[in-house]
Amino acid sequence: MVRTSNSQRARPRAALSAQPSTPSSATLSPKTSSSRTLSDHASQHQESHYTVSWLDSNATDDSNFIENSPRGAHQTAYLTPSHSSDPRALNTASQVAEAISPYESALWAKPLRMQMKWITRQHVVLSVRYAALSEDSPYISLKCSHFEPEDSDIVHRKWGNQPQQIREIPSYCAVDVTEIFSQLEELIQGYTQYYYRQMNINPWKVPGIEPSTIPNIVTSTFKIALKYQERSRIVRDAVRIWIGSRLCAAKRTLLSEESLGMSVINVEDAPDFGHIPIPPMLDYQLDTIMIQWMESGMKQMLKQLWSILLKRHKKDWFEVYLSIFILIHNLEVVFECQKVYIQLHQDAPYGRKIAAFSEPMLEQWQWTAKHLLFVYHYHMRRAAFGDAPMFQESFLDDAIAFADLDDEDQDYLRIANHWITEQVPECGMSAYADVHQMTWCRNLMQNPKSA
Repeated sequence: MVRTSNSQRARPRAALSAQPSTPSSATLSPKTSSSRTLSDHASQHQESHYTVSWLDSNATDDSNFIENSPRGAHQTAYLTPSHSSDPRALNTASQVAEAISPYESALWAKPLRMQMKWITRQHVVLSVRYAALSEDSPYISLKCSHFEPEDSDIVHRKWGNQPQQIREIPSYCAVDVTEIFSQLEELIQGYTQYYYRQMNINPWKVPGIEPSTIPNIVTSTFKIALKYQERSRIVRDAVRIWIGSRLCAAKRTLLSEESLGMSVINVEDAPDFGHIPIPPMLDYQLDTIMIQWMESGMKQMLKQLWSILLKRHKKDWFEVYLSIFILIHNLEVVFECQKVYIQLHQDAPYGRKIAAFSEPMLEQWQWTAKHLLFVYHYHMRRAAFGDAPMFQESFLDDAIAFADLDDEDQDYLRIANHWITEQVPECGMSAYADVHQMTWCRNLMQNPKSA
């Protein structure tokens, strides 16, 4: 079950992007990638990135999209499913095994195992908390048992920068992964409410994003989107994907009720400072299943979005804008995080491998952002707006009337108009990245001719 609890502060990891795939396609083409060499290096260092990528072989025109999902973790690799089953329709362990068995990661050379060699059949309930560790942050509780690890399984974590500062982690994992599926909906809802509270309490600190500061216009947009999701399915689904991305990107910790005999790591420069490390196999289960859940939700969202685009109704412009803004913002965050990560490790022994792994991802994210911008501007023209500057003062009244916006929405348009007029600089974590938050979203808000 998902609950709330007292907690400590966590340092966020890089974010997971959510990008669209072909609405009509039910099959995703596999992509192979060898990750053992990089894994062997990365497992010795505190923060490497872990990437999930879906490519659709039929993506050829503006009716097709690419979906691509990076995340932050302790390793770097591609995760690729060979088919797409809806995890919410899976009722048995064998069905789940069939759905997620094609996944591979840098943690294990083999797919996620569904049949474990259990050391004991007795189980304990482990509670895992994501993202910022505050007292109102939800967490998930799962029945877990002790299994016999294989040679390729990771069973250690660094708790400091010295070579000898290694902690052995008991090899526990979820007994039944369908239990994770059954709790994802509640977990997402809980974190949606949590993030909304965080934005209202301190709009400059949103967990799961590096750095902790985000542009004020992003905060304003997400507040409107969180409200708008009550009447728009595509906005709701985009928000849920964004929330899922933050969950996949954030560090996790065991709660103290059952910690497998481990204590909180109190070394400030440790990768897991302030945390009780969770077993790597359990960590991998949570990631794999969350990604599968997000991929299914993305497909449903894009079918709905495409049906809206085909109608060419002026009244839908704000709904389309909000959903695409959220997807593009995800891309900006992960693009910047990955670029900074490459720069920070360029002199490391495995720096070249990280750069080589990253380049295809960066190209895909950049292509997807440009494609989403094209889709939005194309929709605006097809809906008979032409090159109307929707966020400029001269067109504000028409923009409000077309979408029948309420007072709060109208205030947001005026904030956006002021933001564009003032040309507020993009926020970003450093000068390393050529794409910062609001680099691509700015183009979404501008007149297509000037974007």
